[in-house]
Amino acid sequence: MKLQALGTAVLVGALWVGAAGRANADVEEAQAALQAGDIAQAIEILQVDAEAGDPVAQYQLAAILASPIGDARDVPAALQWLTMAVEQNHPPALLLSGRFYEIGLGAPQDLELARQAYRAAAEAGVEAASRLLVWDACWQAPTQECLLEMVDEQLIGEQFRDPVAGRTLISVTEWLLRLGEYDRAVEFLGVAQTLPLGLEQTERLAALFGDAAQGLAAAGRMDDARSVVDAFAEPAARIIPLSRVAGAVAESDPEAAQSLLAEVVEAANTLPNDIARADAFTKAAAALLDEGADDLARQMATAAGEALPEATMLTLSEVNQVRAGLAEVLGRFGDVEAARTVAEDAGGTVGPIWFAAAQGLLAAGETAAVREMLPEVPDLPLRANLAVSLLEQDGEAADAATIDETMELLGGLAADLNRVHLTQRLARALAGAGVADRALDAVELIDLPLARAQTLEAVQAATDDPDLSTRIALALAHAAGLGDADLPGVSAAPAEPGAADVEALLMGGAEAPLFADGPLADEALRLAVRGLARIDAADAVEAALAHFDSDQRRFYARLAAIDAAGSAGSPVVEEQVAAALEVAAPRNGLFLGRALAQLARTLIGIDAIDEAVATLRRIENPYVLVTTTLDLVAHIGATEG
Repeated sequence: MKLQALGTAVLVGALWVGAAGRANADVEEAQAALQAGDIAQAIEILQVDAEAGDPVAQYQLAAILASPIGDARDVPAALQWLTMAVEQNHPPALLLSGRFYEIGLGAPQDLELARQAYRAAAEAGVEAASRLLVWDACWQAPTQECLLEMVDEQLIGEQFRDPVAGRTLISVTEWLLRLGEYDRAVEFLGVAQTLPLGLEQTERLAALFGDAAQGLAAAGRMDDARSVVDAFAEPAARIIPLSRVAGAVAESDPEAAQSLLAEVVEAANTLPNDIARADAFTKAAAALLDEGADDLARQMATAAGEALPEATMLTLSEVNQVRAGLAEVLGRFGDVEAARTVAEDAGGTVGPIWFAAAQGLLAAGETAAVREMLPEVPDLPLRANLAVSLLEQDGEAADAATIDETMELLGGLAADLNRVHLTQRLARALAGAGVADRALDAVELIDLPLARAQTLEAVQAATDDPDLSTRIALALAHAAGLGDADLPGVSAAPAEPGAADVEALLMGGAEAPLFADGPLADEALRLAVRGLARIDAADAVEAALAHFDSDQRRFYARLAAIDAAGSAGSPVVEEQVAAALEVAAPRNGLFLGRALAQLARTLIGIDAIDEAVATLRRIENPYVLVTTTLDLVAHIGATEG
């Protein structure tokens, strides 16, 4: 990639603004130096003409000095040269000045001044400025459609033909498919197919082609759907796309659906052995279930059962993998006996198959059947996992005996990370169900101090009890080494008689601070910041943040505070966002926009869309901007259902 193309693209969001206004041979020579990677030579050439008043050279020099690529960035100098070019009404300079205002480069962000600059550049004939005005309108009232249109324009171009572009194109395609933009999605997939992709992305690409085929079929465009499916050369690769298309037309055209299913069988019969065929039929059944085509899915599940051979010593592992998939599919039908039969046929020692059957039944809402199966699951960790899943589904309906039984199961597990993870899930579920005392009982099962702190913070996030929330915040703060001077105005009401002593539970008899210097201390301090933010203790949050020994760690802890406060329903604190921007906005503010992206994602997550958009517009790196914009697309999609 040419250096100037990259540098300018990063600065102006993938727009080539350096192509206009080449006034003389010196500018041509400077651009040749840039293409050769000699930034210093380019600056030296341009500076002579810029000092002589040439607006083209002034503009080009400003663009180079403002670029975050390389070591030449000098924003004050860039602003000086750009101002000179703007005073001479040089159209590309007007455009670039708009980007300075939009990003907040060299001056505070001012979106109205950015619009004025873009309008002036557009009136002077700069096409890119007109496009930026369209984008500005989208930012002011963002929708999925206009955001994706903006992303499209930034992605399609030679400067983006690399693996990062491939992954991003695939992400964009997922949203195009959700919006029913099938033609554009197929076009994007075709472009992504020409880019270097790893195995994981290649498999993801194939799945999206299947999604496109299904969508086209559901829209009544069967010929187009067939074209997408037929693009797969290998018969085996067509099995899932064919199943998806069959599911899409199962109601509207049952005859076509059966014909497609016959093709699935034909493709499966090209596979080398019965295990592979049974696996293919099982996956086809799952795909059909996803489409709501239960009758067709049953046909494939039956075919899978008939194809599955008896296991031998050599094939036991492969056969059991297929059995697990089939048991889950049968469970999703709500067919308790069939799912149990597959698990029983595997023998009494194969816990994962019982677990898969139970997971399928849970998805079908057959909680009573799963509860009956629970004692038969031979693997204790899997049995405990299912017990926690049942409690999560029960919610407030969970009874004391069931909670006791689940805790007993967890207590019987080895004291490892699996037990920690399951106990954290249980504690969150109990706190959310309004039985905070039992959630604290669950915390007692955790031996690792940091895991106890993390679980208490999760309980605080789930509980509706303000007194318990404050007691947890104080316990986390004291464990992290914060004293009374760090906690102005933060106090908890006395606990009711018989209530758990949260601080004693966390400290486990140790003295504060519980965590020594190092990574654990930083994580403990971050948990304290989240806990204090959740109870709106703004002064204490700032005091806690002051204990971090680097701007970077403080920045990410501040994001945690913004997230915790926003998730608890508190309004976004402008001072918190401004303080985060002080770290994230400069060039050295954490990797060319990634810190801004983290801030934007945090704001999106708490539905602070205006603040998130203002942050997004500061991002100079086009890849980072595109991928973070997709998070906004996803949020809008989830909000709109």
